[in-house]
Formats: sequence, structure tokens, C-alpha cells
Amino acid sequence: MQEDIKILDIFNILKKHSTKILLSTLVCLGLSTVIISFVATPTYISKAQLLVGQEERMDDLNENANPLERNVSMINTYTDIITGTAVLGEAEARLDQRYSIDQIRDAISIEHSQNSQAFSIVTRMETPEAAQEVLNAVTEAFSNRVTSIYGEDNSLIYAISDASFNPEKVSPDEFFITMLGLIFGLSIGVLIAFGAELNDLNVTDEEFFDQLGYIQLGKIFEISQEEAEVRKRAPQKPPKFDKK
Repeated sequence: MQEDIKILDIFNILKKHSTKILLSTLVCLGLSTVIISFVATPTYISKAQLLVGQEERMDDLNENANPLERNVSMINTYTDIITGTAVLGEAEARLDQRYSIDQIRDAISIEHSQNSQAFSIVTRMETPEAAQEVLNAVTEAFSNRVTSIYGEDNSLIYAISDASFNPEKVSPDEFFITMLGLIFGLSIGVLIAFGAELNDLNVTDEEFFDQLGYIQLGKIFEISQEEAEVRKRAPQKPPKFDKK
């Protein structure tokens, strides 16, 4: 029973300060909308999947040679080539120097599954068009660089999938930010409500005196200004005295 009373008290506190809680929630939701619209930078991705190998030469083959392992181990080499200054410099030139080498390097990443000869190049830019354009420039520069290093007859580069165009942004996560603003706003509102109750020193019920063990001698009722005016205008009856 006592637990029910405490739960009811909490409910009454939240109900009493519902306006503060609602206002705090709306403010935080508004801030989350501002962050999504004006603060957070939108990010779009484009992905291209490549399969790179080398032609086997008879003088390189022996009983211990494993072409799959050799090509898989070359992925790290290809990653270094892609992120190297030579490839990125050529990509910069293909993009008419609208993006610097450092910007292109920060925008690209390599994804590779274990024991797979295929790997993906991913670019992240502020627009889907820019992401696709930068990725095309990088893959073309990489293809030229690999051919110049290993020779045209000794290097194979297959584009399993070309640079994709994805109009859906991957960040910011609007749903996550909105829910975070909602939870944060509700939490602040509840804290404000309980803080206001803790700082309220007014006595609002008789239970306070009962808990202190005080004896109630009487009650003072408050009348409105209108009631006071009515009583003033009412005819006053003279007091009656008992005759003995």
C-alpha cells in the first residue's frame, strides 16, 4: 500500500509539472532538428568492387606456389598503392584539382574480406555525385598505376561492380539523433520537476504535520476578494446577549 502511495505521488509530481516536461522535450527536439539540418555534415557513399590478380608465369610456378594466397597477400600492396601519392595525385588531376590529395585520401577506404581476391574501394563525400565522381577517378588512376608497375600483360584488373550512385545518406542518423533529443528532453524535464518539488518548502497537505506529531488546533479558510466584498455589504446583525 505504501508503495502504491509513492507511485501515486510520483505520478502527481509529473502531472503537476507536465508543462515543464513538455516544454523541455520540445526544446531538445528542436535542437536535434537544428543539428540534423544545419550542424551535422551529410555523408554519402559510393562503392566499387575490384578483382585484381596477376598472370601466372611458368618460371614462377613450382610445387609450393599458391596463386590464391599470392593474390590475397597482394591486397595490402594494392591498398598502399591506392592511398599513395602517385594514384591520388593522378586522381586529383582527373578531378581538375577540385579536391586535394589529402581530401581524397580522407574520403576513401578499403574493404576486404578474409581469403578473398576481391576488395572494395569506398568513398564518403557530402553529395552522392561527388562520391561517385571521386571514386571513378581513383579507380581509373589505380588501374593505370598497377598496369605501369606490373606490365600490361602481367596484371589483370576486373571491375566486379562500378562506382555506385546512392542517393541515401549514411549519416547523420536522423532517427537516432531525434530519439536522443526526445529522451534527453524528457530526462531534463523530469529532473526539473523533481528539483522543483525538492526546493518547494510550502506545506500543501496535513500529512506533513501528522508525520511531525503536531496536533491540529483548527483550520483557516481563505476567501476570495469577491466574497469579502459581499460580506462587507451584508447587513450586520447586532449580537444577542442572554438574559439571566
